[in-house]
Amino acid sequence: MRFLIINADDFGLTEEVNEAVRLAATDGVLTSTSLLAPGYAFDEAVRIAEMLPQLGIGVHTALVGGMPPVAGATAVPSLVDEDGYLWPDYMTFIRRDLAGQIDYDDVYRELDAQFEKICSQSLRITHADGHQHLHIWPKVLPIVGTLCRKYHITSMRIPQEAISYGKHLASWKRFLGKSGLTALAARARGYIARQGIHTTDYFWGMMDGGQLTEKKILAMMSQMDTGTHELMCHPAVNDQTMQARFGWHYHWRTELHALLSPRVHEELIVQGIHRIHFGDIS
Repeated sequence: MRFLIINADDFGLTEEVNEAVRLAATDGVLTSTSLLAPGYAFDEAVRIAEMLPQLGIGVHTALVGGMPPVAGATAVPSLVDEDGYLWPDYMTFIRRDLAGQIDYDDVYRELDAQFEKICSQSLRITHADGHQHLHIWPKVLPIVGTLCRKYHITSMRIPQEAISYGKHLASWKRFLGKSGLTALAARARGYIARQGIHTTDYFWGMMDGGQLTEKKILAMMSQMDTGTHELMCHPAVNDQTMQARFGWHYHWRTELHALLSPRVHEELIVQGIHRIHFGDIS
C-alpha cells in the first residue's frame, strides 16, 4: 500500500500562507503543515489549526529566515544580524558555522523556545522539520532530536529525495544542492532511527520547491512505490505580496491551485494512495 503526507511549510509566516493552508486543508488534499514559531502570523495560524483537528501540525524549526528569534535577540547573539533578526538563509548560517561563529548553546536556547511556544498550544503536534532543512545539519540534528524527546514528538522529516529525480526540472545548481541535501538526509535517517524517531520512506518536493503544479504532482504520484511518502509544498494566496516581502521567486498560488485540484484528488483515489499525516506513522 502507498501512504502520502502532503505537508505545507511556513504555516504562521504570513496571513497569505495561513489562508492557503486553511483552504487546502478544508477544500483540497492537504493533510499536514509545519508551524513557524517566529512567524509574523503565528497567533492566527494557531486559531486556524484549532478549527482543523484533522490536520497534522509540525514544529518548523527556524534558525534562518530574517525573522525575530523567539528567545529574544540578546539571548542568541550568534544567530542574529545587527538588527536582531535571524540570519537570512542557510548558506549564511553554514558559512558562519564553518568559521566558528555559531554558538550551539544559542541554537539550543532558540530551538527550545520555539518547541515550547508551539507545544504549549492546544494542538496535537505530530512531527518536527526545519526551515531550509537546517534541522538535518549535523550539529543541529542532535539538538532537534533531544528536543523531540523532551516534547514527546516521535516523527521527523527526512528530506531525502531520490538522487535520480528532477534532473530535467531545474538548474544544475539546484540539482547539486539537492544532491548535497540528500546526502545529509541519508546520514540523518540513520541517526533518528537509532533515537526511535519515525519518518517516511520517501520524500518529494525539494527539486520542485516553490514550483509545484498539478501536472508535477500527478507525475510524482505515478512514480510512488509501496510505503510512506511526504510531499512538501509552499502554498499562499497571493504571489505579489509574498514575493515583495521575501523575494524567493516561488509560485505560491500555483501550488495552492494544485492542492485544490479535483484531478489530483481523483487520481489519489484511483491510484489507491491513502492520505495521512505524521501522527499516523508513529
